[in-house]
Amino acid sequence: MNYINSNPSQRLTKALIKLFPNSPVDISLSRSIDNITATAPIKNQNFTDFIAISDLKDPNNPNPHQDGRIDSYLYYSYGQAITPRIKRITEILNANGYNASKRASMMNYSLGVDVVDGALYGTPTNSPYPQHDDQTTRLVYEIYLAKNKG
Repeated sequence: MNYINSNPSQRLTKALIKLFPNSPVDISLSRSIDNITATAPIKNQNFTDFIAISDLKDPNNPNPHQDGRIDSYLYYSYGQAITPRIKRITEILNANGYNASKRASMMNYSLGVDVVDGALYGTPTNSPYPQHDDQTTRLVYEIYLAKNKG
């Protein structure tokens, strides 16, 4: 949590966490969602009742080129300001029954986050500019809630 709270690159992650004010971030849950796929779901025996927040869909999806899921919206809005992105996520949460009071009442849920909003991977060059020879931007937006078994 120290990294999320102190690193400026984590502004989106911090804003997403604030949407669930009483659901503590759990490192174990966050690590569990790091490599999930459709064929390899979360394998963490310490939690139950998983809710894939990043998979919630916008019922009024205005973009026919996106599937309307929160993770798709974040992916396609990469590089835009944080505040309007969070506003849109809040609208999608509200439309799916997760208004502010519902989210605040979810204190018996933990939050797992794997948000990589544009990290660069590759081989550094000798250029004075921030670039890489094989520059790749990584975009990952996974947000889950789950109840702790203990």
